[in-house]
Amino acid sequence: MVFPASKHLSWIVFSFAILNYKTRNVETFAPSRCFIKPCHRRSKSTNKNRLFAEGDRQPLVTTISKYEDVSLSPTRTNVTLSFPPFYSLVDVRPGEFIASEAFSCCAPGDDIESCEEVRGDMVSGPARHQFRVKFFPRGRDGEKKIPSILQSSPQEVVGLYLQYLGLEGSNDGNDAVNATFALRLKGQQRQQRFDIEWRAGMRFVSDLKDSNLNQGDANEFGFPLMQTLLLSEFVGIDSNQMLEPKPILVEVEVLIHNAAIEETIPQSSPQSTNSNIDVMALPDTPFSEDIRRRKDGQTYSHDTERVRVGKIVVPVLSRLSQRPQMFERGTYPGVEYRILRILKNDQERFTSCPEATYELKPVYPLVGQLERQWPIAVNEKDIPRLYSPSMYNILSVVGSLLTASAALFTAFLLSQAISFFYIPSKSMDPTLRVGDVLLVDKFSSKSSLRQSSQNKVGDIVLFSPPSELRQIVARNGGNLNSRDLFVKRIAASTGDKVTVFKDGKVEVNNENIVDGQRDLCEAEPLRLIEKYIQPIEDKLVDSEEVFVMGDCSSVSVDSRVWGPLETKNIVGRPILRLWPLDRFGKVE
Repeated sequence: MVFPASKHLSWIVFSFAILNYKTRNVETFAPSRCFIKPCHRRSKSTNKNRLFAEGDRQPLVTTISKYEDVSLSPTRTNVTLSFPPFYSLVDVRPGEFIASEAFSCCAPGDDIESCEEVRGDMVSGPARHQFRVKFFPRGRDGEKKIPSILQSSPQEVVGLYLQYLGLEGSNDGNDAVNATFALRLKGQQRQQRFDIEWRAGMRFVSDLKDSNLNQGDANEFGFPLMQTLLLSEFVGIDSNQMLEPKPILVEVEVLIHNAAIEETIPQSSPQSTNSNIDVMALPDTPFSEDIRRRKDGQTYSHDTERVRVGKIVVPVLSRLSQRPQMFERGTYPGVEYRILRILKNDQERFTSCPEATYELKPVYPLVGQLERQWPIAVNEKDIPRLYSPSMYNILSVVGSLLTASAALFTAFLLSQAISFFYIPSKSMDPTLRVGDVLLVDKFSSKSSLRQSSQNKVGDIVLFSPPSELRQIVARNGGNLNSRDLFVKRIAASTGDKVTVFKDGKVEVNNENIVDGQRDLCEAEPLRLIEKYIQPIEDKLVDSEEVFVMGDCSSVSVDSRVWGPLETKNIVGRPILRLWPLDRFGKVE
């Protein structure tokens, strides 16, 4: 479908705003010129990307401009490319592109007159880097089954990508160049005209095998500029002029940088050193240092290889108080950003230096609350720490492991100090009832202060069952695991004299301690407990033992049955009853 410009111009502007693209007035960029050399030998068709035959849809170069004659500055090349008219694109499928002719750019420091020498249609001279532009009318990926551009889906976008072809005349295929560039799709709207521009940079490599975007090296680099559905109106074509032979124009600006030259230029004096890099005070380890920090220890310049255009970096906090400012600037801690451009005093650079401005864009889409107009411009001094993705991932893993280990260790310590226990029987009824949940102190019982003075008569204790109790449980068909505990009250301690009668009565130091003290529950009618009671006469409790009983003596299997309890078996003492809530409180 083709949209009339007069009716849908507002939708075009709205779509551009949503896609976060830069726009410029058409009058702000003058025609330009560059040196061109045909490069048809590289335009071979492949299964993935279909190129158009020479003479059919081959783009033309319309204007050429001179290089800047500044020996230490980047070499600037401007070129305007003419791509086929809109009607020629109707059968282009998603993933297919149109490639421009190659154009050449001289390297910084080369002899400009020699570089401009033209012999026929060939450009001779030293170090000419060749590029071309790939025009994807329907994006690099998409549904190949949709045959016509007029039926494209809203997800399809127009993409422009700058591709590096290598040094002219080079046959080794291992060429590389540091370049920043602008790709500008020229607007030809019938009313107010504007362009769409994308600026970025990359270390370009001629061999696809050397391409690694994660390391800031690529054979081609670019960006989707607009929705394909809007292309016809953008280039000034409506439903009545579908066959108008109006070419699609793309302006290209390429700056070739020499990183070695940039590094030799003083970046700042020691007196004006950027002191915000908190890592200067950190231990000198591979996993904690800021990647801007030079390995030779200089503090007034940056590591120009680890922090350069095209690299992916991760801003990191050094103090929690810095978080609001970083969020306000858009440098979200822990997010991976690609450095698209670096500027110092409004001049383009390829490598970082103190007080330079970075233009950053997240590598991956962010959640809606964090999205904003990308790229953002931020001064490097406003980034507390800068890590590479691998460093940040390692630190994140180590930090997560340490946090998890600390949490597990803390949980282990807490489990050794306090625990929760559920009461399953009536042996301590009514003090502790079936279903009660207790918070138990286990630390005091594990301390070195395990003395007889700790084990006072009347204390409630939780203990591991002695072997005699385990045997009784096993003979009656029960099964205990290593974590099962019993709860009783201390009835006699070190030096007390205990007598146990056959009917279950107990005297401690010749005083009956059952009547009114250990018969607090309803008596069990069959009095089955009496079959298991082992009578004792005048038994002195040893220093490492206590005599324990349940508050409900008629059903409690306690020291009357299996003898005194060794104090080493005592595990803890209840602190609070947590459940039920209506009985919440201290256990006495």
